[in-house]
Amino acid sequence: MTIEFNSSQGAVYGVEVSSDLLVWDELDDGVIGEKEVTIFIDDIMGPENKGVLFYRVRKFD
Repeated sequence: MTIEFNSSQGAVYGVEVSSDLLVWDELDDGVIGEKEVTIFIDDIMGPENKGVLFYRVRKFD
């Protein structure tokens, strides 16, 4: 799964995933922003993960 999000160069972001929008699992808490858009690849997605997944990106101060 490829996630593309608006970002600021050098800012630090966290990417989380959830199957129910209640419990969130952290995938990475050190994604560094690259210019206006950053791409994050969730390589955990596989054939066994056939349900719906939700992603969110948080910017750390």
